[in-house]
Amino acid sequence: MPDLLPLVEQNRLFTERRLPSLYSDFRRLKESNEEGYFANIAAWKSLLTEALNQGSFADSLCIDTTHLLTRLTSAENGVPLAVDTVLSELVKDKAFVPLSVYLTQAHPISGRHWGVAPVVSWALRTTGLYDNSWSAGKSGELNSEKYVFMAKVEKVSDEVFTKIKRTIADNPGYSSTVFTRQQFGNLLGSLSKDVKLSHIDTDCIIKFLQRDRGVLVANGEIVKISNEPITEQDKAVANLKATIEQVTQRVDGLSSKIRSCNDKAKQALTEKNKQLARYALQSRKLAQDTQSKSLEMLANLEHVLVQIDSSSDHLEIVTALQSGVSILGNLNKAVGGVDRVSDLMDQIHDNVTETDEIGRELSRMAPAIDEDEIDDELAELEREARRAKVDEQLSKLPPAPEKVQEPEKEQQHEQTDDQVEELIEKSSKLEISDPIPN
Repeated sequence: MPDLLPLVEQNRLFTERRLPSLYSDFRRLKESNEEGYFANIAAWKSLLTEALNQGSFADSLCIDTTHLLTRLTSAENGVPLAVDTVLSELVKDKAFVPLSVYLTQAHPISGRHWGVAPVVSWALRTTGLYDNSWSAGKSGELNSEKYVFMAKVEKVSDEVFTKIKRTIADNPGYSSTVFTRQQFGNLLGSLSKDVKLSHIDTDCIIKFLQRDRGVLVANGEIVKISNEPITEQDKAVANLKATIEQVTQRVDGLSSKIRSCNDKAKQALTEKNKQLARYALQSRKLAQDTQSKSLEMLANLEHVLVQIDSSSDHLEIVTALQSGVSILGNLNKAVGGVDRVSDLMDQIHDNVTETDEIGRELSRMAPAIDEDEIDDELAELEREARRAKVDEQLSKLPPAPEKVQEPEKEQQHEQTDDQVEELIEKSSKLEISDPIPN
């Protein structure tokens, strides 16, 4: 692997002024200058994570310390003497976890601290809750170990699993949730195009999704997107899918061979080499026969897989129906049956009837009202309304002239009387727009 000195030179925290301190055995600063100590830890964390993100290690989720000090050694500053302390602090803060601990830890790592008192560490180790058997190394030396970068594992695992759920949703079925470890690794690789995943990376993702997220189970060579334990049926289906993949690859390989034989036969004929052309055609014929048999086998295998998915769907439907029948039975039992409902309806009808009768009896207590008196009062109000309407119309007539000759005056009085009579007749036919409330 190439050295990491270019990254050291590019990192803004590894300034020329700070390099001597960063490459020194600065562990003593924890007592005398705690701020400087943790500033150095942060600088080294920045460098290591940047190196990991840029693909400077064989894995995308783990840093390997096997040759790390050699890759960091410079002519000016020599070997960094406190990288073991840096790793110990990063492990304590759960930024990094030793791979040996990560893969064997039985409980979720999130929320746990690795710095457990020695008095209880042995007991916790024996129960699988904690393991501090690892050691980063000593001044100027590192033990050979891989450290899992937890933030990146969480990010990549969650992103990839979201894509896996979409893939399963696009191809629903029981067989879509069961894989061999190799199949699952290939699926992860196809879905995480931005990150090249190694075999170790795949193991880290599977472990995280199983232990820390609880969205899958893994057992030996089988991975299952479920919370249920892996069964022999799951293993059989995963192996069937693996066989289908192998046959598919064989068919694709034979297709390439058939094309190649065709090209060789044409080239041989061009060169007047009939013997070579005959050999190429014979090879093509054998490949075609083998491919035909492989295609028949592939069709049979895929048919079996489809039938398995159909049977699984049928089982789920029957199970759901059985659950529905059980629920309906319990609810009907809680209701008490048809007779109880009929009794309740009769009781409701009787109570409603009784309520109506009580209302009628209570209405008899109200005092009697003289309807004739009410009609007389209403007629009087109507007459008053008509008189008011006439007065309003009269007020709108033009005033009479002061001096009028007798014949003209008499004629004017007659006209006025006619108008008054007409107004009275019209007003008698009017209806009051707003009736008087009772």
